[in-house]
This record gives sequence, C-alpha cells and structure tokens, in this order.
Amino acid sequence: MGVEAVAKQAAAHIFVSGAGALGVEISKNLVLSGCKSFTLHDTKPITQRDLSAQFFLNMAEGKTRSDICLPRLQQLNFYVRCRQAPNIPIPLDHAEMEKEPWNFQTMDVIILTDSDYKTIIAVNEYCHAKGKKFINA
Repeated sequence: MGVEAVAKQAAAHIFVSGAGALGVEISKNLVLSGCKSFTLHDTKPITQRDLSAQFFLNMAEGKTRSDICLPRLQQLNFYVRCRQAPNIPIPLDHAEMEKEPWNFQTMDVIILTDSDYKTIIAVNEYCHAKGKKFINA
C-alpha cells in the first residue's frame, strides 16, 4: 500500500457485523494493520461449529461470539479503539442506523458477514445514500 492508502486506513472507523470464521479473520486483519476505531457486532451464540472454524472462541455459556472475540482482538493492537455494538439486530431504518448505539454516520467502512437479505439491502442502501464504503461477504 502507498503512503496515502496507509494514512486513510489509519484514520478509518470500521464496523464489522458477524463474528463467524470470515468476520473474525477480516476483523483480525483490520486490527493488526491498524485503523482509528473498530466496532464488532454479532447476535449469534457460540456453537460447536464456531469452535472448529475460528481460533478466538471457547465455549462460554450465555455469551455471543463478539463477547468473546472483542477482548482478544483488542490485544492484537492497543492503538486501535475497539468497541462492541449491542447484541441486537441492526435496524433496517436509516434514521435508526444513525442513532446510538449504531452511529453509522461516523463509520467510513461497513462490512457485513452472516447477515440476512433484508439487512444487507438496508445497509447497502444507507451506505450508497451516504457515500460510505460497503462490503458484504
């Protein structure tokens, strides 16, 4: 990456939804490479399948995947401000996406993994309208 790209990434506020195998791999790479802030969102409880698919999880009763992964991601790079979004579904209304606790208007990049079709469409439309970078994987 060039100097300009590195500077953009270092100033980026990134939101990742989905702490499955792909979401955590993306999250790990983003935190290691450095960004201004990182928000992880997930609503799913830990399953046996998750334990065999990614390395940050252990079986913890009553916890979501993001509950366990976020502290471990923070340990990778203390210069990145890591926070957890609430363990509730992303709202489909654009006005709600900009309110606490989501604050999508402050994000530069929004990445979805393990999301349902309605959420993907709603977030894509929001990002398109607001000029945000959007990735669905």
